[in-house]
Amino acid sequence: KKKKKKKRKKFLMVSLCHWVEWPAGSLAVDNRSALDVCVMPAPLTMDFLQQLPDGPHMQELWLAVLLALPLLGAKVLFERLVANRLGLWMGVPAPAEHSRAPRPGKEQRRRKAVVPVMRKFEEAAWKCFIYSVTVVLGLVVMWGKPWLLDTELVWVRFPNHEYDAGIKFYYLLELGLYISFSLTHFFDTQRKDFWEMALHHVFTVLLLTTSYFGNTIRIGTNVLLLHDISDVFLESSKMAHYAMFTHLPTVLFVVFATTFFVTRLVLFPYFCIIPCFTESPHHSHTPVNVMFLRSLLLGLQLLHYFWFGIILKMCLNPRKYQAEGDARSSAEEDIISDADDMKKKKKK
Repeated sequence: KKKKKKKRKKFLMVSLCHWVEWPAGSLAVDNRSALDVCVMPAPLTMDFLQQLPDGPHMQELWLAVLLALPLLGAKVLFERLVANRLGLWMGVPAPAEHSRAPRPGKEQRRRKAVVPVMRKFEEAAWKCFIYSVTVVLGLVVMWGKPWLLDTELVWVRFPNHEYDAGIKFYYLLELGLYISFSLTHFFDTQRKDFWEMALHHVFTVLLLTTSYFGNTIRIGTNVLLLHDISDVFLESSKMAHYAMFTHLPTVLFVVFATTFFVTRLVLFPYFCIIPCFTESPHHSHTPVNVMFLRSLLLGLQLLHYFWFGIILKMCLNPRKYQAEGDARSSAEEDIISDADDMKKKKKK
C-alpha cells in the first residue's frame, strides 16, 4: 500500500508539471524524484547542481542561518554604541529627557505605548547602515556581470550557472539579513503596515532560499540590488526627521520617493518579473520552483503598489508627514505632540 501511495504521488506530481508547462514528449522525468521534478528542468536531477564546482549547493544555505546570529548581535551593538551616540550628537532627545508627567485616564494608557524617539532613531540608523553596506557590496560583486543589464542572459544555459565567492557571500549575507529582520520585526517599533512588512520579509526569505536552491540566483541578485537602494534614503530621511532637521527630511524623502518609483515600479518589473514569464520558457522546461518564484515576485510587486500608495498620501499631505516622520507610525498623535514638546525645549 505504501509503495502504491508513493507511485500515485509521483504520478500526480509529474502529471501536474506536464500539464502546467512541459511538452508532452518530455517523459524523461519518470525516473526522477519529486524534488527533482519540482526544482530541476527535465531530464536533470539535483545531483547536477552538486556536481557544478562553483554552483550553489544546498548545504551552503546553513551559512545564511549562521550569518543571521552575528547580524542580530551587530544590530544590538550598533544601536547602543554607535546610533545612540550619533543621535545625541544630532540632537535627538534621550529617553529620560523625553519622559513627562503621567496623564489621567485614556490619555495615560495611550502614552505608555509610545516608543521613545531615540529608539526609533536607533532602528532607522541600523537599517540605513546595513542597507548602505549591502548596496555597496552588491554593486562591487555585480559590477561587470553580463546578466545585470541583459535580461535574456539571466536564463541562458539555465541551470548550468556558476558563481564566484563574492556573489555567493552577497546572496547568503542578504538571506541572513532578512532572516534577522523577520526575527526582530516583532520586537521593533510596530507600525500600521506591520503585517504587510512581515509578509514582505517572508516573501523575501522564500525567494532567496528557493532561488539559491534551484540555481536562479541571477534573477535574485537583480531583485536585491533594486530593492536596497531606496531603503537607504527612507531610513536616512527618518533619521533626519527624528533629529528635528528642518529641510533635510523633505529632501531625502523626495529622493526616496523618486528612487522607489524608478527601482520598484519601473525597473523591478522590467528586469525581474517580465523575464521570468517571457525569457525562462525559451531556455528550459519550467520547473515548479520557477513558477513559485514568479508568484513571489508578483506578491512583492503588489506590496510595492501598496507602499507607493502610502508615499503618494505623504506627498499630497506634506504637513502631516513633517509631524509624523513616517506615514506608517502606529501612534500618530503621540508623535505630533512629541515633536511639539521637542520644539518647545529647543526654544527654551
